[in-house]
Formats: sequence, structure tokens, C-alpha cells
Amino acid sequence: MLDIFQRWKDKISTLVETKVRLFQLEFIERVSSVFSLLILIILFILIAFAVFLFAGIGFAQWLSQLMDSVIIGYLIVAGTFLLFGLFFFAYRKKIIRNLSDKFIGVLTERPEDDDEDNEQDTDANSKS
Repeated sequence: MLDIFQRWKDKISTLVETKVRLFQLEFIERVSSVFSLLILIILFILIAFAVFLFAGIGFAQWLSQLMDSVIIGYLIVAGTFLLFGLFFFAYRKKIIRNLSDKFIGVLTERPEDDDEDNEQDTDANSKS
């Protein structure tokens, strides 16, 4: 009788250890997904900043040659960037909401969904 309780205790402790380890691995996967997304967004912002900076300088130089005034060319480009800034400021809540939805989606993504997709793919491949 005592042997049965010992086996049940061992099975329960193994189950608890497995569940804790699974939780740890899922947490690590989600955190790494969030950090990957953050790094991707930061890289995109840096590249976009560099593109806008150099395109702005080039456009300002071109306008300066057309207008025969360096000041007017740079002021037109600065005004254009100001309009872009006002546009982003006006839609900041929508942009923030979209980004937060993306992060929440990454954090709440169910790992079982990936397994089901893989099983469906392998079933489809085996039928072919």
C-alpha cells in the first residue's frame, strides 16, 4: 500500500517538474520573440532615419539649386519633415495601439498552434 502512494508521489512530482519546465521554456520563447521584435523595430527605425536624413539632405540640395537659395531649399525640406511629424503626432494613438497589439500577439501566441500547423503540414505532405 505504501508503495502505491510512493509511486503516485513520484509521478505527481515528475508531472509538476515537467509543467514548471514547460512554463519556463514557453516564457523564454515569448521573451525572445518580444526581444526579436524589438530589435527588428529598432533596426527599422534606424534605417528609416538614415534614409530620411540622406534623402532630405539630397532633396534640400536639389531644391537649393532650383531656387538659387540654400536657405529656401532647406526650409522647404524642414517644412516637409514637419508635416510628416505632425501626421505621426496626429496618428500616434493608432500607431501605438497597432504596435502594442503586435507585442500582445507575440506574448499571447499559443505554442500549441505551431504544433498543430506542423502536424497538418506533415499530414498533407504524407498524403501527397
